[in-house]
Amino acid sequence: MTDFLPRYRLDTPEEMHDVISYIIKRSMKAAYNCEYDVPVFVHSVQYAQDVFDAIPVEKTAMEYGEKVEDALCKAWGDFYDSDGEYTSRGMIGDVYFKISELVEKQKEPTLRTVDRQEALECLREEMETLTHLASSSMQGDITDTLTTVKTDVKGESGVKYYIKMQFETSVDGQTLLNGSVFMESNYRHVLLKDCIIAES
Repeated sequence: MTDFLPRYRLDTPEEMHDVISYIIKRSMKAAYNCEYDVPVFVHSVQYAQDVFDAIPVEKTAMEYGEKVEDALCKAWGDFYDSDGEYTSRGMIGDVYFKISELVEKQKEPTLRTVDRQEALECLREEMETLTHLASSSMQGDITDTLTTVKTDVKGESGVKYYIKMQFETSVDGQTLLNGSVFMESNYRHVLLKDCIIAES
C-alpha cells in the first residue's frame, strides 16, 4: 500500500524530510498500538528516528532521500533489542521499506510536477479573502469564532490546490492567519506554508 505517499514530485530536501518525518510518526503510532512487545517496537522506531534526525537536510530531494534510505538500511541491519529477539527489527524494517517505496516512487518519470509559485499565489489570495471577510463580518476576536477553514481552489493551470487556514493569536496579541497548501484532499503532506497578520 502506497496511499501514504505523495503523488507529486518533491522539489526540495525539506519536502522530502517532512514526508519521511510523517512516515516515521505514522510508524511510531503503529508501534504503540501493537498487541505485544510494545516497548520493543517503540524502541525500534525511536532508533530509526534518531538515525533520521542525525542526517543533514541538504542537497537535492532525491540525494537526501537516498541518504536517509541508506542510513536506515544500515540501521535495520544493526538494530537489536534482546527483549524481542524475533521482533526487534520488525518496525525499523517497516520504516526502511516505506522510505524505500517513497524514494522509488519519486523516480517515476510520470510523477507530476507542481508549480509552487502558482500554489503560493492561490494560498495568499484565499488568505487575504478570508481575512477581509472575517474582519468585516465578525464581532470580537476572530480566533474565538473561527479556528480552521478548509477549501480548495483551481489555479490558472487548472490544477486543484487544497488549502487549510487557521487563525491564532500571537504572544504580542496580534491575530495571525496561518495557511498551508496540500495537493491531495486528505490534507496529509504540506506542500508549502505562509502566514499573514489578520488584523492590526
